Amino acid sequence: MTALDAALWGFLGSAVAEALTLTALMRPAGRRRTWRWPWATREDRPAVIFAVCLRLFAGGGLATPLGVSGQMPTEFGLFVCGAAAPFIVARLFQLIPVGEAPAAPSEGGQLMQVEPLKSTSPELRK
Repeated sequence: MTALDAALWGFLGSAVAEALTLTALMRPAGRRRTWRWPWATREDRPAVIFAVCLRLFAGGGLATPLGVSGQMPTEFGLFVCGAAAPFIVARLFQLIPVGEAPAAPSEGGQLMQVEPLKSTSPELRK
């Protein structure tokens, strides 16, 4: 499988997931039952479109290395990987352990200790 094939399958899976999400957000509102876009104002539109584009490219970007390396050998697997890309990436970042931060030099050239990041994952707080 080529990188382009894997990326396209992931992108397609991500596009289907985004289409279903946007359709669910476009409920009819008001007495006339007109369909509304998922943004509240015109100023919100670029942010929503940008977020959708990021999730689309995340689907292709996650499926590409999995398909090329052979870890996800089927087209359907790449499609599902693209559709689930936001959840997979969020879960990966929850599982990455946060350890001691390295000492950083201060303005005077002396080393100072930096506070480690706190994890929000309940599993990592145990």
